Amino acid sequence: MVDFKSKAKLASIVFSILALMFSITIFGLDVHIQEQIKQKLSISFYINNSTISYDAINVAFFVLTILYIILSAVLIVLTIIDFHPTIFVSTLGILFLYVPKEAILLKFYACFNHYEHSFIIARCILTFVFCLIVGLFGISCIFTLDKIRKSLHRVINLLTYPSFVLSIIVLLAIIAINIALAAVIKPPVLYDTSPDKIQMGFFSKSDINQIQNGIYIKNSNYDQKIIGNLSMLLNSDKTYEKSELLYRLYEKTITCYGNDGIYDLDCNSKSFLTIRVIYRDRFAYPSYNCARYSRTTSGVMCSSGCPNLMNWYTLYLVEENNNIIYPAWSQLSNCELKPSFTLIEDSSIDLCSGAFLSKRKMLRSTNQCSNPRLE
Repeated sequence: MVDFKSKAKLASIVFSILALMFSITIFGLDVHIQEQIKQKLSISFYINNSTISYDAINVAFFVLTILYIILSAVLIVLTIIDFHPTIFVSTLGILFLYVPKEAILLKFYACFNHYEHSFIIARCILTFVFCLIVGLFGISCIFTLDKIRKSLHRVINLLTYPSFVLSIIVLLAIIAINIALAAVIKPPVLYDTSPDKIQMGFFSKSDINQIQNGIYIKNSNYDQKIIGNLSMLLNSDKTYEKSELLYRLYEKTITCYGNDGIYDLDCNSKSFLTIRVIYRDRFAYPSYNCARYSRTTSGVMCSSGCPNLMNWYTLYLVEENNNIIYPAWSQLSNCELKPSFTLIEDSSIDLCSGAFLSKRKMLRSTNQCSNPRLE
């Protein structure tokens, strides 16, 4: 007949296996949620903030979670071989690995408006069940030790019961963190913020003030200011290497016909303008420069820079919702870590490699124009 100690040990093994299964399941949900956030934040996810980095949070989460999963697997083995301070090791794991991971995720998830809450609610419920399982694991370990404590070293006895009490307190803290997470998440985001919906456009300081205040309404001049969307840059097949680093580039050509709006002064006596945007994956926000081209008898003359455009306008990343223009990702982020939406003007980007361009290149550039002003 199976004695009480054997039943308690069997229960400990079952609960330790269940704890491992639940921690892996919760890990999978967290990875899915973070992947959704990364896709919606695109390039801004990887750029270091002056205070903290989204990417660093992501790395910390993976390290802490994987270490805890490894420890959970080790706990199963320790439980099977009757390693008596198992509950002490378990308490150290949830205290120094699981609680910091949950605290990081609370801050991270609360910083964003999510497209759907079902995954976050599911991970909160599973975490509650996980805490219950770990608590039952501790109780079963206590019953196992009660039957054999006379043969244990005094230090182990001294560690066992305080460790159990501490583990219960820590588990309650984890439950409280998840209740707080479920309470602070805001209503789902109802519009798309993926890269193909993030637009690159030239705006003045007064435009940006209105955009940041949510009062800039799309008008008839808006499309002229837009040179493309972010996915055109991120998915561009035009690449080049510099110092053994790979860069992607996107170019927009503005053909000058007269009455060219924000490009008018730079288009004066010129044939077309070209704006080049470059991006090094995961390391910096895109940078850009502009050049002016004029037809001559020898070909096409290139003049670096578009001084009037650059003096009065800056290239920004923006998004549209119900004809109102917002800074890119501003409606996705709701904490102090606001993604930057300003691109960097870089005069070192050379669009005039060689003083003259051939007439053939000029004709090819103009013939590709699908819009009478922008191509």
